[in-house]
Amino acid sequence: MNTGTCGKNQLKIAHQLLKKSQALSDYCKKGGNGTYHMLTRFLTGLATEKEVLALATDPKKRCEIAYYIGLRAQGEGRYADASDWYRVSIETGLIQNGEYRWAHNTLSKWQSAGKSLARLADERL
Repeated sequence: MNTGTCGKNQLKIAHQLLKKSQALSDYCKKGGNGTYHMLTRFLTGLATEKEVLALATDPKKRCEIAYYIGLRAQGEGRYADASDWYRVSIETGLIQNGEYRWAHNTLSKWQSAGKSLARLADERL
């Protein structure tokens, strides 16, 4: 194994991710108050939960916003909160929405693991 090449590849990937991260950060700092812009701001820590919840004015937006609040909670290791938000997404009954399916798939995966949410969070499943 050539560790020099591996290290260079990792450095190249890290550099590419950093450039994408900076581009996303720059985009999020621009004005805009559309639902998806605000969700992107929320996921990057530039908008609050309260701000995005104010945009949940119909079932489709409620489904989407609940999913992304759950996704952020999951990313932060708050699986119980994530589970609650994923259930809100599913409760809309919008089975054709991607966010509904993703929330359902995540909860199904967690249930089939047969572990508590705290244990799943520890394992970052």
